[in-house]
Amino acid sequence: MSESSTGQRIRQAGDQASDTIENAGKAAEAFGNRVGGAASDAGAAIRDAASKVSAAAGDIGQQALDRGNRYGKEVRSQIESQPMTAVVLAAIAGVLAGLLLARR
Repeated sequence: MSESSTGQRIRQAGDQASDTIENAGKAAEAFGNRVGGAASDAGAAIRDAASKVSAAAGDIGQQALDRGNRYGKEVRSQIESQPMTAVVLAAIAGVLAGLLLARR
């Protein structure tokens, strides 16, 4: 083997190593881009789901508030239309609560 042939082979091996390193770098960059894209998509899906849950919770809260207001109006109406019944029921409830609390 001549010296120039060995030098040529060393240069070829160096070029191949350089190409391999460059390809590995490109592959790593592409992989990083895919992972970043997937993470971005996952984040968007989580934000979307959280937004939907928040909207649903707001709707449920509003429904509970509306029911509470409606029941409050019904109770007020019953008390106004039958005040003596309301007083008797309140007195009975007070006596029962007192008996239950006194036993403890």
